Amino acid sequence: TENLETIGDAIRIFRSNAEVDAYNRIVLSKLNTEGAIANAYDYCVGDGLPSIREKVLNNVKNLKTTETYGLPLEIDLKVGAKYMMTVNIDIEDGLVNGACGKLIAIDYGKLQKTNETVPCRLWIKFNEEKTGRKARANFHN
Repeated sequence: TENLETIGDAIRIFRSNAEVDAYNRIVLSKLNTEGAIANAYDYCVGDGLPSIREKVLNNVKNLKTTETYGLPLEIDLKVGAKYMMTVNIDIEDGLVNGACGKLIAIDYGKLQKTNETVPCRLWIKFNEEKTGRKARANFHN
């Protein structure tokens, strides 16, 4: 990992998610830009005893990303950092696994339960201009 800086803007491929995470932590720690941690807020749908629902939600927190369809419990956000989508959100709009871009802004909102300020919207300039065009057009400020 010592020589990785000399590669510049190349996309890096690692053998394991642990190596990816370690590299990403190093890169993000070097950025002196606005940052935040985006946490997943999981919930249960449907009927079920409250105790069972709570147990399920607690168990989800201990799952590996490979067991949650690629969705992490938290994401370290830094303006100026490059990000790659790891799930398909809207295939027609190009918001697909592998789409890459640079985080240019973070919008914040308040959680209703705790009034905590948290990231609620990310503005990413994708490498392909057409990626996310529909999502941007549907966004009303």
